[in-house]
Amino acid sequence: MSYSKKDLLKVKQQLAKNNPGALKNLSRKSVTINKAKRSSDYKRKKSVVQWNFDVNDLVFLKENTNMSGCVGLIVSDYMYHTSRVEKNNFFVLVSNRVIQLDGRYLNKVWL
Repeated sequence: MSYSKKDLLKVKQQLAKNNPGALKNLSRKSVTINKAKRSSDYKRKKSVVQWNFDVNDLVFLKENTNMSGCVGLIVSDYMYHTSRVEKNNFFVLVSNRVIQLDGRYLNKVWL
């Protein structure tokens, strides 16, 4: 049930007469600051990135790539000549050329 503006104004005036500090307390905002205390022996966990593939692994290219169904050889997982890659990117030798591919487009060939 909604109230009209006149009814709300009457209630507000009545509340101001009965308890003058009530309206001020409603509009006042309190700010809390939480400070985390760390002990001197606290050590942050280091994140370790695990690669999906190793160098010299045979991989099968998924259908999402333009060379789907090909078999390739991982040449490098970090740097090839002067080109560097980010995480989970690999340089793969496919059909007589080296291309850079994301790890999600590769499947490992198990022998």
